[in-house]
Amino acid sequence: MPTSNRPTPGGSEIPGGSATQLQYNAGSSFGGITGSSVSGADLVLGGNLTLGDGAVFKLGPNAATVADADIGPGTSSSTDDAARLVIHAGNTTDAMGSASGGALHLRGGNSATATGGDVLIIGGEGVDANNMGSINLLVNGETAGWTVRETTGSFGPAFAGLDFIPSTDNSSDIGSTTKQWAVAYLGTALELGNAAVIRGDATDAHTYKASVYDVNGAAYVDWLTVTNGNTPSVVIAAPAGGTTISIQANTYKSSDGTSGVTAGPFTTITAIQVKNGLVTTLTGS
Repeated sequence: MPTSNRPTPGGSEIPGGSATQLQYNAGSSFGGITGSSVSGADLVLGGNLTLGDGAVFKLGPNAATVADADIGPGTSSSTDDAARLVIHAGNTTDAMGSASGGALHLRGGNSATATGGDVLIIGGEGVDANNMGSINLLVNGETAGWTVRETTGSFGPAFAGLDFIPSTDNSSDIGSTTKQWAVAYLGTALELGNAAVIRGDATDAHTYKASVYDVNGAAYVDWLTVTNGNTPSVVIAAPAGGTTISIQANTYKSSDGTSGVTAGPFTTITAIQVKNGLVTTLTGS
């Protein structure tokens, strides 16, 4: 017959605490763990679960299954907000300030023969697409960072449908002078705020260009070249493979506000006046 684990002689065999409470050895007697309960395969703990140094907390599934395993607070069915789930690495109380806080790693599963597992961080779905939960990436406590907000109701590869919004207006950069992004692919527009500037770096002889695509040549060709220097230069020229750069004289204005004129056609020109490189008077018959 099956054997039973009994307390030491003289101890009580009667379960301690309330019904469904998890039992422990309370001085050779059974004791119930306050706030705990067991129901079938479900276990509830009302206090902390602390792992020893080097211990690993493993959350199923086991090797024989492919079912998902979740960890999270219970669902709220009342008018109160559901409980927060907080996962954080260890703090340090080093008075000298030389010890760092613990790092938090979120890592997908490894694979020796196929693709490694993804790491998905998904804001909770709301009543509609405008009420999705935010994903806040905070780099200085809980006061500064970036908010990644889902606006379309679907989360796909490469952060599809997401807006990247800084927590404070005009306060955060994308990249730096030493860590730059390679190419920015924009589908609609690059909108600049009031008094914003498009500029390059401060290195002598560095150039910056604007290009247009030559369909027949299957290549981008330059039409604007800006060069840093003691005397910076700006060159506008017809792109290679092109013929001319057309500027409408009646809409283009020189630095003093004057613009070209529209007149003619003439068979005989009697007078031409040019100001700041623009034809301002043209008469004939």
